Amino acid sequence: MYCLSGTPATLQTQFESMKKILFTCFLALPCLPVTIGIGSTSLLSLVAQSPGADLLHRFGGPNRGGDSRSDTFLADNFGLIPIDQDRKVGMAVESLHSTSVPVFSSQVYSERGIKPRSTEAESLASCVFCLMSSNGLVDKHLDLGAGEGGYALNPAPVTVFFDPEHQVSEAMGKELSAEVPVSGASRQEHINGGSSEVPGRWTDSTSSVIDSSVSNTINLLFETNLPDSILPRLVLSERELDPKFGYESRREMDVPLIQGTLAEGSPGYKKGLVTIPLEVKFGKFSLSAGENQIFKDLWLQQGDSLAVRFDSKSGKTLIWGPEATSVNLQLTLQRLVDEVQVQRNPVMILSDSLALLDSDGERMARQRALENYQPGWTRKMELLQTEAQKLNRAKQLFQEAGHSHPVWQALLNAESSLDPELFTWLKAYWIGKLRKGAYEFVRIANPNSSAWGELLLANSLDKNELDQFDQWEFAPQELVETLYLAHLLTAKLIPLGFMDWSQTLPGSLRDQVNALYLIREYKGLENPDELFQRAMAQTSSPLIGEYLAELFRSNLKGRPFANLPLSDQSGNPVYPESWKGKLVLLDFWLTGCGACLSFAQDQFFPLVNALSDHPDLLFVTVSGDTKNETWINSLKGGRYTLPESLNLFSGGPENPLLKRYQIRAFPAQILIDAEGTILQTGNFPQTYEGWKQLLESYLPANSTATPQPSPTHPNL
Repeated sequence: MYCLSGTPATLQTQFESMKKILFTCFLALPCLPVTIGIGSTSLLSLVAQSPGADLLHRFGGPNRGGDSRSDTFLADNFGLIPIDQDRKVGMAVESLHSTSVPVFSSQVYSERGIKPRSTEAESLASCVFCLMSSNGLVDKHLDLGAGEGGYALNPAPVTVFFDPEHQVSEAMGKELSAEVPVSGASRQEHINGGSSEVPGRWTDSTSSVIDSSVSNTINLLFETNLPDSILPRLVLSERELDPKFGYESRREMDVPLIQGTLAEGSPGYKKGLVTIPLEVKFGKFSLSAGENQIFKDLWLQQGDSLAVRFDSKSGKTLIWGPEATSVNLQLTLQRLVDEVQVQRNPVMILSDSLALLDSDGERMARQRALENYQPGWTRKMELLQTEAQKLNRAKQLFQEAGHSHPVWQALLNAESSLDPELFTWLKAYWIGKLRKGAYEFVRIANPNSSAWGELLLANSLDKNELDQFDQWEFAPQELVETLYLAHLLTAKLIPLGFMDWSQTLPGSLRDQVNALYLIREYKGLENPDELFQRAMAQTSSPLIGEYLAELFRSNLKGRPFANLPLSDQSGNPVYPESWKGKLVLLDFWLTGCGACLSFAQDQFFPLVNALSDHPDLLFVTVSGDTKNETWINSLKGGRYTLPESLNLFSGGPENPLLKRYQIRAFPAQILIDAEGTILQTGNFPQTYEGWKQLLESYLPANSTATPQPSPTHPNL
């Protein structure tokens, strides 16, 4: 408030001064932009905030005299910074003043640690292109905490404008969100994420903040001006073993959007907020909108938060939020790889150049083109015909993927600003990504001399380097595939089996590489059963074991079912040979298994009730329980089996029959025909109707079979 006091002459002078100030303010207001950087802001907020201004009024400090201004700050934190941390900041801020140097929230507070203020200021100063006090203001706030070696700091909210090589970072305020319908399914249903059943993860216009105490989730805010007919598409991949054949945990979801408002700073944009649970440390994300690929193959980890704005009119994407630093780094690394790739000439491998240039005229035309080659052109097709040419090209590719590649310098420069485990993960990912191209070229070149073997051995990865990647059940798939190619090519040139070469790898990497080898190569192997048994016995990963067991059983179609005994309730042996003459549905289950209970109640019981009187059909259940008493009690409970089925006991996974067919996960089913031959071991229907249709398709239309035989020892 402007107060007037004094003599009439003095009052007149003061009044004239006040008018000048008021007129200046009114003339300046229309010049202030409505949209600033990433978000818009109210004019009152623009006047109230300026770079370097104290924010003590927010906490009731003495300089501004009281409570927060409702027209300056939103009432609630967005939730990307835990609310308890948000409240603690003000306790030590009264003696401090804000700074014009921007700071990312992720660079000061994260679930993985807190860094000193000075380090972050230095790392950001090199990225800032322009910081305008006249148009760099936002009405969204950023709370910064203090940790070991640092102090509490609350800078003025600013928008940081980066040069074209960088993205934009901005402090974030509260946003709206909606539930996210999830479509698509992974090969194994290990993830139930993306649904509204996750409590406390979805917010709307009336809720407070995201539950940031849950560290195994990722928060993603998306803003866009896309047409209403287009929804952004988010793809998350985890536990990648071989995405080509569906061996991964993959989810796809459309991000529903609601219209932003002026009060929230985005009147011209729609927005959506999703909270995505991750079951493992890292997940690979891709985001698209219609035909626009906004970003692809970015790694985020549990507890991360990210905000993305996509302008469909200009095609520009802005990324900000706590994880902006790591995401910007990954985008930079992708750009560096593309720049190196575009400078490399494409090649064509020929066994005989005459196959392409089959006339003197064509050969002369090509020679003239090479002689007139313009230095301004960056690429030309190279024809590789001789062994030396192909070998030199392979050496060049391995050299480019080595330590001289610009990706490694950029990654090393950013090491101090990254979470150590994320740095190691990105290192493993880019080793695989860069070296994969060299191995793929070697494979296409069809090497057949010792020189190629020497080249592969000279470029093999150091064991000490690989040991640091042995900390995850599933390492980056790009690294695993590169190791698979390296051992596959080496085994062809040097007489030693693939799994003998892979035996030198650290445990978890060995398991993944062996599994990928069997997935890709098992149809052409001379002894696949032996290799499957060896790989499944070695692996310590339940999911990899399940993948291999599923693949192994899928390769059993058409083989006779093993005549290995099980036990009935009286302890008598029951041999599968006694089931001949009937179509047999064999169900393996385990007491306490929720999925087994669901299958029994929703599919198996209805099938038994509908088809148990059919003379050509036999339902058999096999318990995987290790204790007979447990099995008997479950039979009495009637939750997993029915009296109409033949209920047998195995004694656990060490039973010879279960070991033969790698029954390590429950439930599992096998379908056997009347001759005792395996019809199907996987890819079964997921509904009762589908199962009923499948069984009826194998049953004869007019049955003349005898009633179900007594399960006794056959006369062998």
